Amino acid sequence: MIGIFQQRSANEDFKRCNYFKWCNEDNVDKKDAIIGRQSKKITDMEKTLIDYEKWVNFLIRMIFVTSQSDITDLNTKIKN
Repeated sequence: MIGIFQQRSANEDFKRCNYFKWCNEDNVDKKDAIIGRQSKKITDMEKTLIDYEKWVNFLIRMIFVTSQSDITDLNTKIKN
């Protein structure tokens, strides 16, 4: 943590953090990498969701158009 003392186990000394620097830069780099990967996954999932939404909307429109044409055909057959 930044700017605070961290208590360790009874046999270890206290560890003091520099306010302007991370205590353990290696862990920060790992955390940044994990956050970056998760952010990319979220972005990819959002793009995939948008693509699926477009596909579902297309299918709904096709069902509507097909059902309308079927109703029109049925009406013309009934009139004749």
